[in-house]
Amino acid sequence: MDNSESPPSLDLLFKNGPATFETLVTLKNVTTDAAEVDGSMISLLEFQEQGFALEVPSRSCASGHHLAIKILLRKPDEEEFHFDATVKVERTVDLPAKKKRIEVTLMQYSSAAWERLQEMFSSRQNEIVDFFEAATGRR
Repeated sequence: MDNSESPPSLDLLFKNGPATFETLVTLKNVTTDAAEVDGSMISLLEFQEQGFALEVPSRSCASGHHLAIKILLRKPDEEEFHFDATVKVERTVDLPAKKKRIEVTLMQYSSAAWERLQEMFSSRQNEIVDFFEAATGRR
């Protein structure tokens, strides 16, 4: 690659890079009727075929529990997206710092909203890949 084709600077790419969206996940343990868990303590880790994995406080649930999950996505200059579902905790793995990874299966939910949620994250992942390819001059 000659100098006329050098990749854009990272400062420019970050300034003009893909817009990010804020993700807020809340859950309420329906099995124990415990108080709703603060969304700042929950992370969406990955999507699975019929559910997803979350990182949650260690005392928030156990295998076999049913949870009411709410996922809110906010992207600048766009309408908020809400996904609500009842899920079943299938597996838990203890993590450091009083956290655990849980894998849940969807039970009651809108299939159209589920598809839209996955599309939004897939689209975001594609934007990030494109961004890094441009940053490294691979495009």
